[in-house]
Parts: sequence; C-alpha cells; structure tokens
Amino acid sequence: MKNFFLVFIFLSVIPFIVRADNNPCEDFNQLNTQIRDGQINKQDAIQKINTIIPDIIKYFIDKGGKEVTNSDWVFPLRGYGADAIGGTNGSGYIIKGYNFFDGNNHGGHPAHDIFIEDKNQDCLDDFTHKPV
Repeated sequence: MKNFFLVFIFLSVIPFIVRADNNPCEDFNQLNTQIRDGQINKQDAIQKINTIIPDIIKYFIDKGGKEVTNSDWVFPLRGYGADAIGGTNGSGYIIKGYNFFDGNNHGGHPAHDIFIEDKNQDCLDDFTHKPV
C-alpha cells in the first residue's frame, strides 16, 4: 500500500515537473501532432498557433536568445546558395496545394533538402567551420 501511494504521488506531479518552465515549444509540438493527425479543426489550430508563436518568441528571448529581425533570415543557409538544394534543379519541392493546417491530408512536399559541404566528414561545415 505504501509503494502504491508513492507511485500515485509521483505520477500526480510528473506534469508539473516536466512542464515546470512552461515551455511553449512543447505546446507547439502537441499542436503540430494534433494538426498532423487531424485531431483539431483548422480554425482552432490557427487560433492556437497565433497564441503560441508570440509565447515561443518570448520564451526564446527570456532564455538568452536575441530578438530575430528580417535581416537575420537567410536562405537556404548562411554561406550557401540555391545550388545546395537537393534534387534536380530543386525538383524535390512540390507545393501541390499544400496547407500546413490540412495535416497529413495532402499530396505536396513543400520543403527542400539542403546539403552542406563536409568533405572530410568531421561534422564541421567546410565553409563556416561550425558543427552540423
């Protein structure tokens, strides 16, 4: 009986231990899974994502990250151009009516595989010399 009681208490506090820092990234991950699996309607998903995104930005800054501006964004990766995109002339990118909020109910692949140079396979980018 004593062990059962201890297990019950432990299981009761796990959600508070796991989410002690109120990490909105976990909220996004759960929402992404709900969208992917069709467990949430499109309007509710849009409303939730519009609430979560500002929380993620605040969380990032509170953890020591700097505020990101448009000039901080690069494509595909800093130091690389479009020739780093996989496929033949970007052939792996297929928009085909893709909408993130449709979950897995789509036929497109709106993403590119991006390749970096690491000829000696030391897990350091040959141009930036940073870990990959």
